[in-house]
Amino acid sequence: MGIHGVILKLEAKCTVKLIIENICILLNRTIHFNIQIVRDKIHMTYNRKLLKYEQTEISN
Repeated sequence: MGIHGVILKLEAKCTVKLIIENICILLNRTIHFNIQIVRDKIHMTYNRKLLKYEQTEISN
């Protein structure tokens, strides 16, 4: 089962971890993500593979 449909829309940087935890709960499994926010873009990797390169608006 893939997670290709996952799209992250963030209102603040601190919400990243919570969103990922909610996704893991929905998938009913433990998944370890690496999240990097570079300027206004998000690099989300899983098992060293880039899953999403999503441009988003980040406000404080």
